[in-house]
Amino acid sequence: MNSTLSSVYRMDRSSKKGFTLVELVVVIAILSILAVVAIPLVYNILSASSETADETEAATLNEACREYHAEVMAGTINSAEKKGSTQTGLPGPRGSLSLRQKAASNAKVINACEYAGLTKTKRRIEDGLNMFGYTSDGVVKISDATTTPITSTTTLGDIYD
Repeated sequence: MNSTLSSVYRMDRSSKKGFTLVELVVVIAILSILAVVAIPLVYNILSASSETADETEAATLNEACREYHAEVMAGTINSAEKKGSTQTGLPGPRGSLSLRQKAASNAKVINACEYAGLTKTKRRIEDGLNMFGYTSDGVVKISDATTTPITSTTTLGDIYD
C-alpha cells in the first residue's frame, strides 16, 4: 500500500503544470538586470532627442528673427500688411528707410514668432522659460553661459544692433 501512495504522489506531482519558485526568482532576476541596463540607455536616447529638438527650435527662431527683421526693413511688413504680427508702430507701405529701421529695431522676438507661426516658441518665451538666448554676434541659440536670455521684451534691435 505504501508503494501505491508513493506512486500516486509522484503521479500527482509530475502531472502539475507551472513554474517552481526557483524558476520564477531566476526570471525576475534576469528581468531586473535587463531593466538596470536598459533604463539608462532609454533615458540617454530621450535626452539626446530633446536636446536635438530644442536646437532645431532655436535655429528656426534664429531664421524667423532674421527673416522678420529683413521683411520690416524691406517694407514688406508694414502698418497695412502685418502678416500675422501684432507689432505696433510699423510704418506705412511707403515709410522711409529710417522709419523701417526703427520699426525693425523695436520689433520684439515674439513678433517674429507670430510672423513665422512659432506659437510654441512664443509661448515658451512669454512664460519666461529663458531657454533661448542670443550671442553678441546676433545668433539665437539654446541659452547657456555665453548668451543673453531672450524674454518677452527682447527686441530684434537687442540682438542685431
